[in-house]
Amino acid sequence: MGHLTTDQLRGFWDDAERAGRAIDSVYSPRKIDYLVMGHRMPHLHAHVFPQHSHDDPKRDVDIADGPVLPSADDLRGGVHALRRAWSAIATGPAER
Repeated sequence: MGHLTTDQLRGFWDDAERAGRAIDSVYSPRKIDYLVMGHRMPHLHAHVFPQHSHDDPKRDVDIADGPVLPSADDLRGGVHALRRAWSAIATGPAER
């Protein structure tokens, strides 16, 4: 993150926030967890995890847990709902 310009870093966090808000609006989790990484090669990415009421809030996020694979119909519906939510959310301070 230290190699990004201020505008690049702002864009990264704007996208992470927007993803979290989209996930929140579609799945209504208890909270959103953010995991920022880039340790194996020079890059930066974020994992945006919904934490649901049945999840243990004291358990660390472990990306090695693997994905939960929904049915094709549920996946398709989730993708469409997230796209709609992403489009509906403002992307910058001037749009808020």
